Amino acid sequence: MKKLVCLVLLFQCALSFAQPSKNAEKQKLELTTSLFGENDLIQFQDLVGAPSYDGVSYFSVGLTYLRSINSLLEWQTGLEYAHHKVQINPNVGPDVNAVSREEQLDLVVIPIGVRLNFLKYFFLDGGALLDLDLTSSGSVDSQSGVGINLGVGCSVPVIPKLSFVLKANARAHALVPFSSEKYHERLLENGVHLGLSYEL
Repeated sequence: MKKLVCLVLLFQCALSFAQPSKNAEKQKLELTTSLFGENDLIQFQDLVGAPSYDGVSYFSVGLTYLRSINSLLEWQTGLEYAHHKVQINPNVGPDVNAVSREEQLDLVVIPIGVRLNFLKYFFLDGGALLDLDLTSSGSVDSQSGVGINLGVGCSVPVIPKLSFVLKANARAHALVPFSSEKYHERLLENGVHLGLSYEL
């Protein structure tokens, strides 16, 4: 519950920070969803006897709010939902018939960062991720924590105020986890996202 309250308060702070000012030139809302990508679970240290992981798939959908700082830079924040599937492979001897199992993770993600626009249609973005893991299973370490996001994409006008958005990004979740596992597992993802941007 404390983690949920913390994330809600941080999200409110992000929205307050992103409120339009008198000098703001543009505000936009972007709705995006994942087209395809890869995910994986990693640990920073190799452990003897620990299972291995294979990413199976993931899906995400999100709404992003952007407010211009100047002609090149924009603040961005929002709210996203992501569903991940990973396969856990037990580390056992060659004579043991081990059965792999699939685990699912559900995350609510609040990105907070900046976007750099260049060459009219293209952009780079990056920043922090505030992650809330909704998963009840204890087989995978909680992904609630702070992560990072890096991305590149393009935004092409379709009609006045409406643009088509295509972007690729890479994310690492729970780099700074809220829980205190000694050898914490981190969820990684990279993929391509498609969406629409509307200028307010």
